[in-house]
Amino acid sequence: MSFLGGDIHGLAMSWMQGAQATRTRQRVAFAATIEGAEAFATSWFGRDFDAVFVPDVEGRTTDGAPLVGFDGELAEDGEVRLDDDLIIQFQNYAVAEFLSFPGPTVLVPQTSHDRDFFAAHLAAARSTGMFPAVLTDPQVVVGDRHAWVGGPVPANPDFVFVGEDGTVLSSPWGAVYGRMTDGQFAADTGVQDGPLDEAALHFLQTLEALRYAAARGLGSLSASGYGSFLDSDSFPESVRTQTMRGAVLLFSAEHHLLHISDQHKTYSLTRDLASLVELQLRFGDQALEHAHESTTLRRLAEDERASALEQVRKFIGSRLSVGEAERVNA
Repeated sequence: MSFLGGDIHGLAMSWMQGAQATRTRQRVAFAATIEGAEAFATSWFGRDFDAVFVPDVEGRTTDGAPLVGFDGELAEDGEVRLDDDLIIQFQNYAVAEFLSFPGPTVLVPQTSHDRDFFAAHLAAARSTGMFPAVLTDPQVVVGDRHAWVGGPVPANPDFVFVGEDGTVLSSPWGAVYGRMTDGQFAADTGVQDGPLDEAALHFLQTLEALRYAAARGLGSLSASGYGSFLDSDSFPESVRTQTMRGAVLLFSAEHHLLHISDQHKTYSLTRDLASLVELQLRFGDQALEHAHESTTLRRLAEDERASALEQVRKFIGSRLSVGEAERVNA
C-alpha cells in the first residue's frame, strides 16, 4: 500500500492529537521498534490499522497494516521527520507559552506541571475569555486527547503507541491499553475507566475551532461560554452553563461561526441564527425557559419561539450526527 504525502500527514496528525484530524475514521499506530511494529501490524487487533509508523523501516512490509518509516524520536524536545516536507516537534505543555515554534509542534503532558498549566489555562479562559496565543496557533496541537480528558478506555482505540516492551498505550505519555504478547494484543483488564472531564474536552475542541479560524485568517474571535456569551458581555458564575460537547460557537462583530469538532466543519451563521444556536448549546431542552437570554428569541412572538428553537435543534442535530451539509472552508 502506498501513500500520498497528504495521506501520511493526515494520519500522523490524527495520531499526534489523539483525535481524528479528517472526516473519515483513521486508525494509526506509532511503534518504538520494528519488531513491535511488525507484531502489531499482523495481529488481529492491528492489521486493520491504516498505518503503523516506525523508525528505520525502509523496505520492510507485512501482510497486515502497512508500515511507514520516520526518523527521530517521540519524546520531549524530540522531533519526528516523516519526509522532507513535515518535521513535527514535541514539547512539554508547561513551557509552551514561553517558546516560539518554527513549525508543527505537539504539546504533551510529561509531568504534573503540564497538567497544572493546562488546568490554569482552562480556568483563565473560562473566566476571562483569553487563550494563550500558542494554543491557537494553527501549527500547534495539544497531543493525546485521552491523556488530558480521561474517560472510558476505548475497547478498540484508533490511536496507539507500541513501546519497546510491547506495552500498548495511547501515546508514550498516555494511558495503558494493554500489551503485545506472542504476537497478539491483550487488553489490560486492570485498567479502570476514569471520569470524562467534559470541561477539558470542550476546551480542546474550542482550541481546535480557534486554530481552524486562524488558519483562515480570522483572528480576534471570542468563544461562547469563555468569558462571555454572544448575547451578554458578562455572566455570573451561578448561571454559567457547560456548552454542548462537540459544538463551539465563535463570534466577533463581523463573524459568527459554528464549529463541529468531530466533522472538522465550520459553518458561517447570521447574527440572529447564532443567538438561537448559542441558547440551544447552553440550555438544551430548557432553552425555551431562557428565552430572555437570546436577542433573537426576545424579538419573536411567544407562540413562535418554540418552533424557532425546534428548527435550531434540527439544524445542530443534523450536523452533530455527521450530516451532508455544505461546508464553509476551514
